Amino acid sequence: MGTRVLYRHPKGRFEVHETVGHSALGGTYRIREAFLTPQKDARGTFSRKAPQMTILEAPKAEKRGGAARRFTETELQSMKQLFHKGKSVSEISKQLGRSESAVRRALTKAGLRVAVSRNGWSADDLELAQELRAKGMTCRAIGRELGRTEAAVASVLKYERKRKTG
Repeated sequence: MGTRVLYRHPKGRFEVHETVGHSALGGTYRIREAFLTPQKDARGTFSRKAPQMTILEAPKAEKRGGAARRFTETELQSMKQLFHKGKSVSEISKQLGRSESAVRRALTKAGLRVAVSRNGWSADDLELAQELRAKGMTCRAIGRELGRTEAAVASVLKYERKRKTG
């Protein structure tokens, strides 16, 4: 493949060279090196033992082919039940041994509205907030109890109300 100059300092102090080639394993490699240029260095700061910086770039990963493992009907049913109980996508994914994105995608395909994040609300905090609200506490008082802002409590309670009815 070859070597080429990527960058040349305006005053000729150094150059960056890139060497591209094929490895013995069939992948492509790139090496970028910075070289001081003593004959052009106007400041005269070049030393014979100047360090060279080498940056190695790994070859680009090839995309994996093939389909992911499909959810069984039993997994889908338990996933829906856990979601309706208020479990987070993270908790469901850990219980099923699947990735969060796969669980989120399956729930969305099943017609359930899934939020990307509940901003760190645990199932216990959410349940407590709902119980306190049912007892008539204000969002401000619930926020003080849980160490959250009034707006955060109001937002998550509104979202959960919509999620359960919709």
